[in-house]
Amino acid sequence: MPNAAIAFMLCLIVQTSGIAHAQTADFVGHWRQVSSNAGDCPRCSLDVVASRREITVKASNGWSAELAVQFEQRVAAAAGKGTWREGAGGSYGGLAFSVLFQLVDGRLHMQMMVPRPDGRTSRIEAVYERSALLSLLAK
Repeated sequence: MPNAAIAFMLCLIVQTSGIAHAQTADFVGHWRQVSSNAGDCPRCSLDVVASRREITVKASNGWSAELAVQFEQRVAAAAGKGTWREGAGGSYGGLAFSVLFQLVDGRLHMQMMVPRPDGRTSRIEAVYERSALLSLLAK
């Protein structure tokens, strides 16, 4: 392989990993829920931590998930799987789910799909935003 082709491939790999790191960092922090199709929950929040390309989400209402960054047409996104803690979330307690997060205009949009024991699937959608204090500290 010519040296120019090797250099191009290395440059592409470095740029791609930099984008992934930037997207991962965009998710990190404390997020509070501002809307949900599952009902209002002013005390619901998420804590998001990251290491390399992996993201861990812990929700104040009893669920957690492991995510991986995805590249979706200029929208920072992360998808993965998680579980509701036994006894948490009413009828969701103990159930597994898949989840997708997208950062849109500074807000974190969530879509969670929870397969139910009766064969139906529940879709939970919520929007989160950073608190004003945390946003000021991040600047």
